[in-house]
Amino acid sequence: MRKIETAKVGEDLYEIVKKLPIQRFSKEVTGEYAEALKKYYGVEKILKFNQTQEYLFVNLIEELQIQTNDNKETSESNES
Repeated sequence: MRKIETAKVGEDLYEIVKKLPIQRFSKEVTGEYAEALKKYYGVEKILKFNQTQEYLFVNLIEELQIQTNDNKETSESNES
């Protein structure tokens, strides 16, 4: 199972695909420029995170299923 970095915005949870410093861009990431970047990185949305001065390139996580070791052991013991 892979680990992913996430960001919660309101009730939505996003997978962070890429982080880039705001200073790396010479202009605001909006309009056609934002659309081109979304397509390039394969993301649904670009969030501007002022706290860390970064743009977050993210995809919405629609369903989240948390698996713990207890759940895994239970499912394995049920298979026996």
